[in-house]
Amino acid sequence: MNENYWQNAMVIFAKYTNGLRPSDAFTYTQVQSRFLVWGESGRGVLKINNVPVKMFPGRIVFTTWNHTISWLADGKEPFLTGTIHIIPDMPHEDPPRFSPFHAASPEQPEFYGRKDEYLPEFTDTAVFDVPLDHQLLNLCRYAIDRFEAECPEFMLRSFPRMMLYELYALRAGNTIHYPSDLQEILNGVDHYLEDERLDAELLCLIGRISKATLFRLFKEHLQMTPGEYISRRKLERAAVLLRTTDMGISVIARRMQYRDPFYFSRCFRKIYGMSPRQWRNSRAELPVIRPCREAFSQRDISGHKHWFYQPSSAENQKKR
Repeated sequence: MNENYWQNAMVIFAKYTNGLRPSDAFTYTQVQSRFLVWGESGRGVLKINNVPVKMFPGRIVFTTWNHTISWLADGKEPFLTGTIHIIPDMPHEDPPRFSPFHAASPEQPEFYGRKDEYLPEFTDTAVFDVPLDHQLLNLCRYAIDRFEAECPEFMLRSFPRMMLYELYALRAGNTIHYPSDLQEILNGVDHYLEDERLDAELLCLIGRISKATLFRLFKEHLQMTPGEYISRRKLERAAVLLRTTDMGISVIARRMQYRDPFYFSRCFRKIYGMSPRQWRNSRAELPVIRPCREAFSQRDISGHKHWFYQPSSAENQKKR
């Protein structure tokens, strides 16, 4: 990365979406910013400059200036993302207008002062898949937290160059890699996180490995058992939902397959040192969520197809 890039850049808007519902869809044209967006939970599609990009936890998209973007939910899961708008060449506005232009706005004086800066390695939309505890995502979450706390302008001018550094590191391939069989299993955990069938046996079926191999992989690479990892992932997802949606605590507990909300609260407090309600109202940092590099393939698992397959009415008629 050239150290002279983005000397005058600034984050002008940063937030989490509230979770697009299946029927939600909207479009912005000619957005005047460099846009950094990543998946926190759920599934959906971003259509950027008319090119569809599937979104899921751990996918990062970095757009060009003056882009067109459509947000589409997938029809099944709420769609939760983190978003950062960056102006690469941002003049000192008095007072600052903390909002991007979502279309060409020649009637606004600020429209003419804000400019893009050429980045030779990022002349088109860039897409990366990373673990959800990647340093770039942790930096972006911190930027959202500080933006919502109305931090001073010098901080908002400090974040973009750090983000750009991490983007260049990703472009160079400096990402964490897990063995392919473990990565497939971790993706399966994320895919079935809200499913009551998620347990060690299901993970063995997903990875087509023995239970002994499963426990060895988790111990060697994650320093925890499969059950501990599943429990922590559920609580980490719950922590994100508590801070970024208006869903009730008992609803989130049930969604994470905790039938007893009091037990859910005890488990949550054990990890985060506070109750779910206190967490929702606090400014503690969002949790580190372990990796999901690619969309889970949901491949057929030989001999156990009935776990994932519901016969059609026509097939039921045949059986009769």
